[in-house]
Amino acid sequence: MRLKRERWFDMHKAMGEILPLSKSVKFNYAVLQIKQILETERKMFMEAIRPPEEYLEFERKRLELCRRYATKDENGLPMREGNGFQIKKESVESLLMEIETLRKEYEGWIAEAEEKDIQAKKMLDEEIDLNVRPIPLSIIPEDVVYGNHLEELFPVISEEQ
Repeated sequence: MRLKRERWFDMHKAMGEILPLSKSVKFNYAVLQIKQILETERKMFMEAIRPPEEYLEFERKRLELCRRYATKDENGLPMREGNGFQIKKESVESLLMEIETLRKEYEGWIAEAEEKDIQAKKMLDEEIDLNVRPIPLSIIPEDVVYGNHLEELFPVISEEQ
């Protein structure tokens, strides 16, 4: 069966949400067979797009700088603002200078990580062919699979017995 990689991964996620709710052995077995194939594909994808360890080191150091320059609460912990840290206005310029110095030190690794990110987006959009056995509609428990989950599983559902 041929689908975009991202669609397969959405299906994998839905299967993980459905399995704990279902008590149907036949349905669970059919889902697990597909989920196992998808898990292997997902692991290979994650390994292919994993950023270099040096980039992860850069990110740790960058976050540490942000924590150091962040406004602290009464317990001395950095204050959050949205997805980042709350930085004192008088500290912003110093922080940006230190981050720029750090960026130059890790420049090649940052470029490699950015390239892997572009590659990941392309890979998610690729159609891949996986050999999965369809799930017969007759074994799908109506009290467990409905709505969004049914939509995610739709490509692998067969009306045949």
